[in-house]
Amino acid sequence: DSIKEKIESLNKEVTEREQAEKKLKEFAQRLSIHVEQTPLGVIEWDLDFNVTQWNNAAENIFGYSKKEAIGKTGLELVVPKEIHNLVQPIWNDLAMGKGRARSTNDNITKDGNTIICEWYNTTLLDSNGIAIGVASLVQDITDQKNFEESKDKLEKQLQQSQKMEAIGT
Repeated sequence: DSIKEKIESLNKEVTEREQAEKKLKEFAQRLSIHVEQTPLGVIEWDLDFNVTQWNNAAENIFGYSKKEAIGKTGLELVVPKEIHNLVQPIWNDLAMGKGRARSTNDNITKDGNTIICEWYNTTLLDSNGIAIGVASLVQDITDQKNFEESKDKLEKQLQQSQKMEAIGT
């Protein structure tokens, strides 16, 4: 009788484990779909600033395929050459969890164009609180910035025009 109970108990454990594994697999699939389909660039970096993950939106923003980006550093891919020396201390702070979570930077695309990007960075910590990498969400805001600059310029021209009109009157 006790052997039968043990077998039933083991069967129940196996069934529960299989259900938990199935749920975990489904969650991982949904998360993967989310990362690939989000309109934000999702980039994951190791502690040496090498790309370990690069989604479709990052491809669209910067022009590099996932295959081209994986294993390359941010300096090789997106950081303008003239500020390479400024980036390493910022990167070191990020990798240690001390960096700015949000920043707006000029970046370079594969074809050499300069774009303006907004970055949201998170230090990735393991279960012991040790940094294992950095995750970044990035958005190209070049068009938005250009629109704002054009709007400001037009507002200043309007104000100048109104002053000239007032002087003329």
